[in-house]
Amino acid sequence: MEQLKIGIFGNCQVSSWQSMIHANFDDIEILKTKHVTQGSVLTDVEIQLISECDLILKVKSDRGEQPGESYDLAFEDREIIEVPSLVFSGFHPDVCYVTFNGAMVKNFFLKDWNSRILYWSFQNGLGVSEALSLFNAEVFEELGYFSTPRISRDQLRENFSSCNFDFDLWMQKVQREGNFMLGPNHPKLVAFSALADQLGTKIGRTPKIPWRLINTYSVDPLANNFVWPVHLPIADYLGIEYSDRVRSGESYLDFEEFAINCYEFWSRLDIDHKVSLVGGSNYHDPILKKYLA
Repeated sequence: MEQLKIGIFGNCQVSSWQSMIHANFDDIEILKTKHVTQGSVLTDVEIQLISECDLILKVKSDRGEQPGESYDLAFEDREIIEVPSLVFSGFHPDVCYVTFNGAMVKNFFLKDWNSRILYWSFQNGLGVSEALSLFNAEVFEELGYFSTPRISRDQLRENFSSCNFDFDLWMQKVQREGNFMLGPNHPKLVAFSALADQLGTKIGRTPKIPWRLINTYSVDPLANNFVWPVHLPIADYLGIEYSDRVRSGESYLDFEEFAINCYEFWSRLDIDHKVSLVGGSNYHDPILKKYLA
């Protein structure tokens, strides 16, 4: 079969789509991949590479980024297949982004993900042990964390439908894995591989390995970035394996060590933590304040 030349464009999941395709399809050449951000533009070299592609895989954004018009012009005569962005917060409902004056407040590992409960505890003068005591089923229930799997599932189903992928077929596979996410918007590579058959049908190619063997034949790029734990109340609620480890690259910390280091790191930042926004709003503030006594 003739070699298929493609480009892959979209969010941070582009690297995982690339790894999955390399492992599953011998007759596909990836000419260009790019993480597209708000207002980004293409270089002349990139435009030339796109012109040589038979088709473009476009990861449907979960944030609605609008790149520069150079993308529309470059893609104009190319076949485009939209693939779903795999975003699922159900295993990690406490993960949030913290901002101050529009800038991201990092965690100890200088990554964007933070813990809503942990940062709120730091804001309100709780010690680390007091903060960790809030990671219990009662607090998770009041914060709505146990509703997040259902909400995430419904949102992901809509994303699949908009790209003409079969959500139920995919979910039947990945739910056997228990937790199939590294964090809310970082799926495990096996979650991408579970889409190989559906993608293959769209591009006229057949995957060469069973989807569950992907980690035997390919490195998971997102797993080498950052991995968030599955807190015990969520693990118990969903009936999946509990995880207490935070990973960044080759570094591992249990969540208590991570919390201690985050407290120390945040205390050195020259910002007004009291007015930092947690998750875009502070809806959790009146709920958690009940536990301050």
